Amino acid sequence: HDHIGKPSDFFLAVDFPKLGPRYELGLYEAAWTLVIAVVFVLMSRRHRAPGSFVVAWCLLYAPVRFGLDFLRATDLAGSDPRYYGLTAGQYGSAVMLAAGLAVWALVLRKRPRIDGPIAPDPEPTPG
Repeated sequence: HDHIGKPSDFFLAVDFPKLGPRYELGLYEAAWTLVIAVVFVLMSRRHRAPGSFVVAWCLLYAPVRFGLDFLRATDLAGSDPRYYGLTAGQYGSAVMLAAGLAVWALVLRKRPRIDGPIAPDPEPTPG
């Protein structure tokens, strides 16, 4: 319960004593992280270019975290401060997304291009 959300009647809302039902952002984030873990397991079944998992983490996690922060409580003492309407976590998520896109561009740039049929490796010459 690190970051209690806004009041809610969502079916996954947690009924906090003295506060009533509210979004439970830690629960939602944990559920999404489980989905990402499944994606990573599926990704691990094939060879991936270096950096692929970093790209996947950034592109899958950052947008969801950015969106979840809009559900954070603003009516409680100690609520996350907002800077120009966004939380520090949202700014961090934007940086993470940009970093993921940058790494993705590097991964794509370094990927070998295959323009024709793949020739077998030459046999080593005895010698």
